Amino acid sequence: MNKNNIQPDISDDELRRMLQEKAIEPDDNPWFTPRVINRLPAHRPMLWLGIAMHVLAVLILVGCWVWLVNDVSSTHAYTVGDILTYAAIISVTGFTLKAINPRFSLDL
Repeated sequence: MNKNNIQPDISDDELRRMLQEKAIEPDDNPWFTPRVINRLPAHRPMLWLGIAMHVLAVLILVGCWVWLVNDVSSTHAYTVGDILTYAAIISVTGFTLKAINPRFSLDL
């Protein structure tokens, strides 16, 4: 049994006309939009939360960079773990800068 009863002979214009003929017209009510808008909850932007999260992310990143630079400079040797940690912190720094400023770009 073929469930795909597609009629390829119908043009877009004919399909549009058929849909418009079968469409139910809504009642004209000028108070509909204001009534719906008035029932919506008040919009309370949480700007402070976004700023606090960005500041926290920057502080964590600065702490990670300080920790990593101090750790590597005290041992005077790079290990595979140090290189992977550098790569992770660099990528997280890029993502954080992109989240803070969407126009930020690392075009290398």
